[in-house]
Amino acid sequence: MEKYVLLSQIGMGLLVLFGSSYLCESLFSKLAFIKNKYRSQITDERIKQLLMVASAENAPDFMGIIAKK
Repeated sequence: MEKYVLLSQIGMGLLVLFGSSYLCESLFSKLAFIKNKYRSQITDERIKQLLMVASAENAPDFMGIIAKK
């Protein structure tokens, strides 16, 4: 496959573009949900914090929290 190194690099570059645009669109959808017409007065700092929480990959351990109560 050394014959097609440049072609494979270009192909991988194109695949990366689609992955990153998906992440941008996903984050934009979360932003639109957070900053809706009912939250028009929300500050930029609060939006930043809410987007960080919304885009976090960690899910809360509800069963663990309930077990501690």
